[in-house]
Amino acid sequence: MRHITARTALAVLAAAALSACGAEPGADPSGDAATEPESTAAETSQAEPTEAEPTGPVAADGADYAACEDGVCEVAVAEPVDIEVGDALPFSVTAVTDEGIEFAIVDGGASVGGSVNGICEIRAVGTSFQSQCPGDVSELGDEPAAGELLVQLLGFDADGAAVLRFTLG
Repeated sequence: MRHITARTALAVLAAAALSACGAEPGADPSGDAATEPESTAAETSQAEPTEAEPTGPVAADGADYAACEDGVCEVAVAEPVDIEVGDALPFSVTAVTDEGIEFAIVDGGASVGGSVNGICEIRAVGTSFQSQCPGDVSELGDEPAAGELLVQLLGFDADGAAVLRFTLG
């Protein structure tokens, strides 16, 4: 018959206690409890979906077209709409496409219109207008001339609406 010393019994009890807690013998019981085995960490990151960041510009005034009545606004346009910008002629968005907008400016019996694709601006006085599409927001003009309506297509928001900035000079 073998004799068990107090030291041997203590070692056996310590190993049993560690085993019952899920720790491996020889593991540091004072280790960081937040440390997970690699497979558990990978499973956790796969189980928690990450929310995608919205892409594209965000219109400061949303779809509140009445915000344009004071001559300055930034709105999201997803469908045809007439927008009153200060005392300028109404600006009509007649279509929103995947790449840009189609528009019209009507003054009594006279009507002009066109389309712009990408990052663009339209400068209109009455029914006369010019447009340019530099492709980069930083290259758009800053201020319209006196009496000029500046319409800038800044891109498309996360929902696919065209984001337009209106400024009346």
